[in-house]
Amino acid sequence: MQNSGLMMGTFKYLRAPVLANVRAGMKVQVLTDTAHDPRVWQVVMSTLTEIGADAVLSLFDPRPADYYDPPQAVCEAMTKVDLNILLTSTGMLHCQANHHAMKAGVPVICMDGGMTLEMFQSGAATEDLRQLEVRQHYVATRIFGKDARVCRVTSKFGSDLTYRVDGRIFVPKLPGEDFVPYKIQRIDRNKEFPLLMCLYPGGELNVPPVEGSANGKLVVDLCMHQLGRLNSPIELTIENGRIRKIEGGADAYTLRTYLARYGDENALMFPAEPR
Repeated sequence: MQNSGLMMGTFKYLRAPVLANVRAGMKVQVLTDTAHDPRVWQVVMSTLTEIGADAVLSLFDPRPADYYDPPQAVCEAMTKVDLNILLTSTGMLHCQANHHAMKAGVPVICMDGGMTLEMFQSGAATEDLRQLEVRQHYVATRIFGKDARVCRVTSKFGSDLTYRVDGRIFVPKLPGEDFVPYKIQRIDRNKEFPLLMCLYPGGELNVPPVEGSANGKLVVDLCMHQLGRLNSPIELTIENGRIRKIEGGADAYTLRTYLARYGDENALMFPAEPR
Protein backbone atom coordinates (compact mmCIF):
# COMPACT_ATOMS: atom_id res chain seq x y z
CA MET A 1 0.00 0.00 0.00
CA GLN A 2 1.24 3.51 -0.73
CA ASN A 3 2.40 5.77 2.06
CA SER A 4 -0.65 7.85 2.90
CA GLY A 5 1.33 10.97 3.78
CA LEU A 6 -0.37 14.15 4.96
CA MET A 7 -3.86 15.10 3.81
CA MET A 8 -3.60 18.57 2.36
CA GLY A 9 -5.66 20.82 0.12
CA THR A 10 -9.39 20.84 -0.45
CA PHE A 11 -11.56 17.73 -0.31
CA LYS A 12 -14.54 19.63 -1.76
CA TYR A 13 -14.53 17.93 -5.15
CA LEU A 14 -13.88 14.41 -3.90
CA ARG A 15 -16.70 14.75 -1.35
CA ALA A 16 -19.17 16.30 -3.83
CA PRO A 17 -20.54 13.12 -5.53
CA VAL A 18 -20.84 11.40 -2.15
CA LEU A 19 -22.76 14.29 -0.60
CA ALA A 20 -25.04 14.53 -3.66
CA ASN A 21 -26.11 10.87 -3.62
CA VAL A 22 -25.84 9.41 -0.11
CA ARG A 23 -28.32 9.81 2.71
CA ALA A 24 -28.24 8.65 6.33
CA GLY A 25 -28.91 4.93 6.71
CA MET A 26 -27.99 3.97 3.14
CA LYS A 27 -25.95 0.79 2.77
CA VAL A 28 -22.81 1.77 0.87
CA GLN A 29 -19.86 -0.36 -0.20
CA VAL A 30 -16.56 1.34 -1.06
CA LEU A 31 -14.33 -0.82 -3.28
CA THR A 32 -10.59 -0.16 -3.40
CA ASP A 33 -7.31 -2.01 -3.64
CA THR A 34 -3.84 -1.88 -2.14
CA ALA A 35 -2.34 -0.19 -5.23
CA HIS A 36 -4.69 2.81 -4.90
CA ASP A 37 -3.95 6.03 -3.02
CA PRO A 38 -5.38 5.21 0.46
CA ARG A 39 -6.01 8.89 1.22
CA VAL A 40 -8.87 8.83 -1.31
CA TRP A 41 -10.87 6.08 0.41
CA GLN A 42 -10.08 7.61 3.81
CA VAL A 43 -11.73 10.89 2.76
CA VAL A 44 -14.70 9.04 1.24
CA MET A 45 -15.20 6.79 4.27
CA SER A 46 -15.02 9.72 6.69
CA THR A 47 -17.58 11.58 4.54
CA LEU A 48 -19.91 8.56 4.65
CA THR A 49 -19.53 8.42 8.43
CA GLU A 50 -20.33 12.12 8.65
CA ILE A 51 -23.54 11.59 6.63
CA GLY A 52 -24.58 8.63 8.78
CA ALA A 53 -24.44 5.97 6.07
CA ASP A 54 -24.06 2.28 6.87
CA ALA A 55 -20.72 2.01 5.05
CA VAL A 56 -18.26 -0.82 4.54
CA LEU A 57 -14.79 -0.72 2.96
CA SER A 58 -13.77 -3.65 0.75
CA LEU A 59 -9.98 -3.60 0.36
CA PHE A 60 -8.37 -6.24 -1.84
CA ASP A 61 -5.31 -6.98 -3.96
CA PRO A 62 -5.28 -5.06 -7.26
CA ARG A 63 -6.78 -6.83 -10.23
CA PRO A 64 -4.37 -7.75 -13.05
CA ALA A 65 -6.12 -5.60 -15.67
CA ASP A 66 -9.16 -3.42 -16.34
CA TYR A 67 -12.61 -5.05 -16.20
CA TYR A 68 -11.52 -7.91 -13.95
CA ASP A 69 -14.01 -8.59 -11.14
CA PRO A 70 -13.15 -8.00 -7.48
CA PRO A 71 -12.98 -11.05 -5.16
CA GLN A 72 -16.11 -13.21 -5.10
CA ALA A 73 -17.26 -12.08 -1.65
CA VAL A 74 -17.12 -8.46 -2.81
CA CYS A 75 -19.02 -9.34 -6.01
CA GLU A 76 -21.84 -10.85 -3.95
CA ALA A 77 -21.99 -7.82 -1.65
CA MET A 78 -22.29 -5.46 -4.64
CA THR A 79 -25.85 -6.62 -5.31
CA LYS A 80 -26.93 -6.31 -1.65
CA VAL A 81 -26.17 -2.66 -0.93
CA ASP A 82 -27.85 0.60 -1.93
CA LEU A 83 -24.75 2.03 -3.62
CA ASN A 84 -21.27 0.98 -4.74
CA ILE A 85 -18.37 3.45 -4.91
CA LEU A 86 -15.45 2.38 -7.11
CA LEU A 87 -12.05 3.70 -6.03
CA THR A 88 -9.84 1.04 -7.61
CA SER A 89 -6.54 1.27 -9.47
CA THR A 90 -8.03 -0.60 -12.43
CA GLY A 91 -11.26 0.20 -14.27
CA MET A 92 -14.26 -1.67 -12.85
CA LEU A 93 -17.22 0.22 -14.25
CA HIS A 94 -17.69 -2.37 -17.00
CA CYS A 95 -16.66 -5.45 -15.06
CA GLN A 96 -19.23 -8.24 -14.93
CA ALA A 97 -19.85 -7.81 -11.21
CA ASN A 98 -20.80 -4.15 -11.57
CA HIS A 99 -23.06 -4.93 -14.53
CA HIS A 100 -24.83 -7.53 -12.39
CA ALA A 101 -25.22 -4.94 -9.63
CA MET A 102 -26.72 -2.35 -11.99
CA LYS A 103 -29.05 -5.02 -13.41
CA ALA A 104 -30.21 -5.54 -9.83
CA GLY A 105 -30.87 -1.80 -9.55
CA VAL A 106 -27.78 -0.87 -7.52
CA PRO A 107 -26.21 2.37 -8.78
CA VAL A 108 -22.52 3.19 -8.76
CA ILE A 109 -20.29 6.20 -8.26
CA CYS A 110 -17.26 5.50 -10.43
CA MET A 111 -14.01 7.27 -9.54
CA ASP A 112 -11.68 4.40 -10.45
CA GLY A 113 -8.56 4.20 -12.57
CA GLY A 114 -5.98 5.00 -9.89
CA MET A 115 -6.81 8.65 -9.20
CA THR A 116 -4.75 10.20 -6.41
CA LEU A 117 -5.95 12.71 -3.85
CA GLU A 118 -4.20 15.49 -5.76
CA MET A 119 -6.16 14.64 -8.91
CA PHE A 120 -9.37 15.49 -7.05
CA GLN A 121 -8.06 18.96 -6.18
CA SER A 122 -7.37 20.44 -9.62
CA GLY A 123 -7.95 19.94 -13.32
CA ALA A 124 -10.88 17.86 -14.60
CA ALA A 125 -12.37 17.26 -11.14
CA THR A 126 -12.95 21.00 -10.65
CA GLU A 127 -14.84 21.59 -13.94
CA ASP A 128 -18.26 23.27 -13.92
CA LEU A 129 -20.45 20.21 -14.58
CA ARG A 130 -23.31 22.20 -16.11
CA GLN A 131 -20.96 23.76 -18.66
CA LEU A 132 -19.40 20.35 -19.26
CA GLU A 133 -22.78 18.95 -20.30
CA VAL A 134 -23.33 21.96 -22.55
CA ARG A 135 -20.02 21.29 -24.30
CA GLN A 136 -20.83 17.57 -24.67
CA HIS A 137 -24.12 18.45 -26.37
CA TYR A 138 -22.46 20.73 -28.91
CA VAL A 139 -19.59 18.35 -29.60
CA ALA A 140 -22.16 15.67 -30.42
CA THR A 141 -24.26 17.94 -32.64
CA ARG A 142 -21.62 20.14 -34.32
CA ILE A 143 -18.56 17.89 -34.59
CA PHE A 144 -20.10 14.45 -35.10
CA GLY A 145 -23.71 15.22 -35.99
CA LYS A 146 -26.51 12.93 -34.83
CA ASP A 147 -26.88 11.29 -38.27
CA ALA A 148 -23.16 10.70 -38.89
CA ARG A 149 -22.32 7.41 -40.61
CA VAL A 150 -18.53 7.37 -40.92
CA CYS A 151 -15.77 8.86 -38.79
CA ARG A 152 -12.21 9.48 -39.94
CA VAL A 153 -9.44 10.17 -37.42
CA THR A 154 -6.17 11.74 -38.61
CA SER A 155 -3.21 13.30 -36.82
CA LYS A 156 0.23 14.76 -37.51
CA PHE A 157 1.71 11.60 -36.00
CA GLY A 158 0.28 9.44 -38.78
CA SER A 159 -3.16 8.40 -37.58
CA ASP A 160 -5.57 7.69 -40.43
CA LEU A 161 -8.42 5.53 -39.21
CA THR A 162 -11.96 5.21 -40.51
CA TYR A 163 -14.89 3.44 -38.86
CA ARG A 164 -18.67 3.38 -39.13
CA VAL A 165 -20.91 4.95 -36.48
CA ASP A 166 -24.38 4.36 -37.99
CA GLY A 167 -26.90 4.75 -35.16
CA ARG A 168 -24.15 5.15 -32.58
CA ILE A 169 -24.18 8.92 -32.02
CA PHE A 170 -25.81 9.73 -28.69
CA VAL A 171 -26.58 13.43 -28.25
CA PRO A 172 -26.72 14.46 -24.58
CA LYS A 173 -29.50 16.88 -23.76
CA LEU A 174 -28.70 20.41 -22.72
CA PRO A 175 -28.96 20.68 -18.92
CA GLY A 176 -32.31 22.07 -17.80
CA GLU A 177 -33.34 23.98 -14.71
CA ASP A 178 -33.61 20.69 -12.83
CA PHE A 179 -29.96 19.79 -13.46
CA VAL A 180 -28.19 18.70 -10.26
CA PRO A 181 -24.38 18.32 -10.43
CA TYR A 182 -22.87 14.98 -9.40
CA LYS A 183 -26.22 13.15 -9.24
CA ILE A 184 -26.42 9.54 -10.34
CA GLN A 185 -28.08 9.32 -13.76
CA ARG A 186 -30.06 6.61 -15.50
CA ILE A 187 -28.67 6.04 -18.99
CA ASP A 188 -30.75 3.83 -21.27
CA ARG A 189 -28.26 3.36 -24.12
CA ASN A 190 -27.48 -0.23 -23.12
CA LYS A 191 -30.01 -2.68 -24.60
CA GLU A 192 -29.71 -5.19 -21.75
CA PHE A 193 -30.11 -2.91 -18.70
CA PRO A 194 -29.94 0.78 -17.77
CA LEU A 195 -26.65 2.21 -16.55
CA LEU A 196 -27.17 3.73 -13.09
CA MET A 197 -24.08 5.78 -12.46
CA CYS A 198 -22.18 8.92 -11.70
CA LEU A 199 -18.92 8.83 -13.67
CA TYR A 200 -16.59 11.38 -12.12
CA PRO A 201 -14.63 13.27 -13.33
CA GLY A 202 -16.85 13.41 -16.38
CA GLY A 203 -16.67 14.90 -19.87
CA GLU A 204 -16.46 11.68 -21.84
CA LEU A 205 -18.54 11.52 -25.05
CA ASN A 206 -18.77 7.89 -26.12
CA VAL A 207 -19.05 7.07 -29.81
CA PRO A 208 -18.66 3.28 -30.10
CA PRO A 209 -17.73 2.12 -33.60
CA VAL A 210 -19.80 -0.44 -35.42
CA GLU A 211 -18.11 -3.74 -34.67
CA GLY A 212 -15.64 -4.87 -37.32
CA SER A 213 -15.79 -1.61 -39.28
CA ALA A 214 -12.51 0.10 -38.26
CA ASN A 215 -9.58 0.09 -40.68
CA GLY A 216 -6.32 2.02 -40.84
CA LYS A 217 -3.63 3.23 -38.47
CA LEU A 218 -4.08 4.77 -35.03
CA VAL A 219 -1.08 6.44 -33.40
CA VAL A 220 -1.27 6.98 -29.64
CA ASP A 221 1.21 9.67 -28.65
CA LEU A 222 0.35 10.90 -25.16
CA CYS A 223 -1.03 8.35 -22.69
CA MET A 224 -2.76 4.98 -22.55
CA HIS A 225 -4.54 2.79 -20.03
CA GLN A 226 -2.16 0.52 -18.09
CA LEU A 227 0.87 2.37 -19.47
CA GLY A 228 0.24 5.93 -18.30
CA ARG A 229 2.26 8.73 -19.95
CA LEU A 230 4.04 7.45 -23.05
CA ASN A 231 7.72 8.02 -23.81
CA SER A 232 7.24 7.29 -27.52
CA PRO A 233 4.24 6.94 -29.86
CA ILE A 234 2.53 3.58 -30.35
CA GLU A 235 1.24 2.75 -33.83
CA LEU A 236 -1.69 0.35 -34.10
CA THR A 237 -2.55 -1.23 -37.43
CA ILE A 238 -6.26 -2.09 -37.41
CA GLU A 239 -8.05 -4.37 -39.85
CA ASN A 240 -11.78 -5.05 -39.71
CA GLY A 241 -12.03 -3.80 -36.14
CA ARG A 242 -9.11 -5.77 -34.66
CA ILE A 243 -5.58 -4.78 -33.76
CA ARG A 244 -3.26 -6.69 -36.10
CA LYS A 245 0.09 -5.00 -35.50
CA ILE A 246 1.63 -2.89 -32.71
CA GLU A 247 4.75 -0.91 -33.62
CA GLY A 248 6.95 1.60 -31.82
CA GLY A 249 9.53 1.71 -29.05
CA ALA A 250 9.59 0.38 -25.49
CA ASP A 251 5.97 1.38 -24.82
CA ALA A 252 4.81 -0.61 -27.85
CA TYR A 253 6.71 -3.63 -26.54
CA THR A 254 5.03 -3.24 -23.13
CA LEU A 255 1.61 -3.05 -24.80
CA ARG A 256 2.30 -6.13 -26.92
CA THR A 257 3.36 -8.03 -23.81
CA TYR A 258 0.28 -6.88 -21.90
CA LEU A 259 -2.12 -7.88 -24.69
CA ALA A 260 -0.37 -11.23 -25.16
CA ARG A 261 -1.13 -11.97 -21.52
CA TYR A 262 -4.60 -10.48 -21.09
CA GLY A 263 -6.00 -9.86 -24.58
CA ASP A 264 -8.09 -12.15 -26.73
CA GLU A 265 -10.27 -11.92 -29.83
CA ASN A 266 -13.30 -11.08 -27.68
CA ALA A 267 -11.83 -8.38 -25.50
CA LEU A 268 -8.70 -6.25 -25.55
CA MET A 269 -7.70 -6.84 -29.17
CA PHE A 270 -10.37 -4.33 -30.20
CA PRO A 271 -9.29 -0.65 -30.33
CA ALA A 272 -12.30 0.45 -28.26
CA GLU A 273 -13.82 -0.04 -24.82
CA PRO A 274 -16.60 -2.59 -24.19
CA ARG A 275 -20.00 -1.13 -24.97
